[in-house]
Amino acid sequence: MKFSRIQGGIVSFILMIFLLGIGCKESNDIPGGETGEYIDHWKSSMDTSLVHIKDEYDAVFLENIAFAIEAEQYEGLNEISFKVLAKNETSEVEPFTVTYSKDYVESSEFFDRELEQLTFPVFGLFDNHQNSVFVTTNFANGRSWEKSITIETAEYPNTENENLTVYSSLKNTTVNYLLLETDFGAMIMDVEGNIRWAASEFVENPSKSAIFKNNAFFCKKGTKPFDELLKLGFDGSQSTIAFDFGDYPGVGFHHEMDMGKEGFFLEAHIKDGKAFHKRGSVLVEVDEDGKVLETWDLDEIIGKCIAESGGNITDFVRNATNNPKAEDWFHMNSSYYDKRDNSVLISSRENFVIKVGYDDKEIKWILGDQSKYWYSIDTLKHYALDLTEGNINIGQHALSILDNGELLMFNNGNNSSVSYFPKDKLGLEYQNSKVSGYIISNEQKTARESFNIELPFACPNRGCVQKSKNSFIVTSLPVQPEFNSLIGIYDEDGKLISEIKNTGYFCVRTEGFSNELTY
Repeated sequence: MKFSRIQGGIVSFILMIFLLGIGCKESNDIPGGETGEYIDHWKSSMDTSLVHIKDEYDAVFLENIAFAIEAEQYEGLNEISFKVLAKNETSEVEPFTVTYSKDYVESSEFFDRELEQLTFPVFGLFDNHQNSVFVTTNFANGRSWEKSITIETAEYPNTENENLTVYSSLKNTTVNYLLLETDFGAMIMDVEGNIRWAASEFVENPSKSAIFKNNAFFCKKGTKPFDELLKLGFDGSQSTIAFDFGDYPGVGFHHEMDMGKEGFFLEAHIKDGKAFHKRGSVLVEVDEDGKVLETWDLDEIIGKCIAESGGNITDFVRNATNNPKAEDWFHMNSSYYDKRDNSVLISSRENFVIKVGYDDKEIKWILGDQSKYWYSIDTLKHYALDLTEGNINIGQHALSILDNGELLMFNNGNNSSVSYFPKDKLGLEYQNSKVSGYIISNEQKTARESFNIELPFACPNRGCVQKSKNSFIVTSLPVQPEFNSLIGIYDEDGKLISEIKNTGYFCVRTEGFSNELTY
């Protein structure tokens, strides 16, 4: 039986209406053409096979979606955005929202002109869930298309959500999302304990340390070689950044990555083959292209200071050049660029916090427990700040400068563990760890503890504190058998308002993460 053109058109029209009805659960399509002649250009509402376009990693927290758009209308595109809605009605977490500009769409080649199809990644999804995602496309003529779609996800095997205990009151904090540094690499988690993205979906054996900059994660590679970093996008796109450290025979990164003046601060071991040449005492700044911008060698900076006064360098500083083997005498674990005076703050777990010039690399001051060995060395004592009030920093981690100028840190409270330091000069210890903020007076050479959170446990290793808007985010690895790591969110008065206890994996560092990204 043959159909006429009119009959065929009627059948096609009825079929299109039927498919539109069974496509996405909710839709609110607004014509995009100048005269409103285009009714629905969402291909995902007519071809459900294009709603879920799996990426090469088969990632849980990421889906690529596609829709049809005519080339003429694409020329008028301003931006496209998606919003991952709350998991349930009781959730207080803000939606995760991403906006792609026309320039980014162009540079990423999201639009296929031959197929007249726009494909883009949606991420920040909940695992093992029917995700409600709201997509909006805005045009230069003021019109927009909107669509609600459902994306079903599988379970993420490393989530360990059943091992999280969340005590949360979000009414007093603006923190909704967290960037975690964990055993499984970088993760994004909302403050209700839901993992929303994980580096381990795209990278085998990622290291804990990571920095998020320009909408990409920069992380250390968990395996050799040591002279490389990885740049990783939310969509799994990645590139390797190689460095040339010149005279140094080999470099091994450790502890944190921090934002420097122009690039990233990397705390480094200097290695000669498998052996340490200098251990945990060199700070390197590199840019996103792998260029080494600056180096601060604390063996040289402090060794020079001791030598100028006629002291014996090896009494304090020991590396493979002046000793049979390199000792972990400094144990660098944090660094921070202070733009106020173009200087660098560096934390030595075994000794103190030291400030040195960014350019001249001269010591500006030292803040630390004066009952430790370093204070008995006259040339170092000369730079010491005297504490006028509060608790001194001991075995500290996670340095930062607050907007009011205070020096913030996680104050672990553990004394020195260097084997060759005199036993009577290993310093004080605190029963429990603290969060401490200090006001520094360069003129008077004093420090005052101006802010303090007393934690109810001891955390001898690691630990982190970050200020995020009106909240302090504290990460600790307490010495107790109940859980591996603890994330606490405190208000500006130091009152605990949210807590996430984790028995599934170690989280060593946490900071606030924006729920609104723009590309």
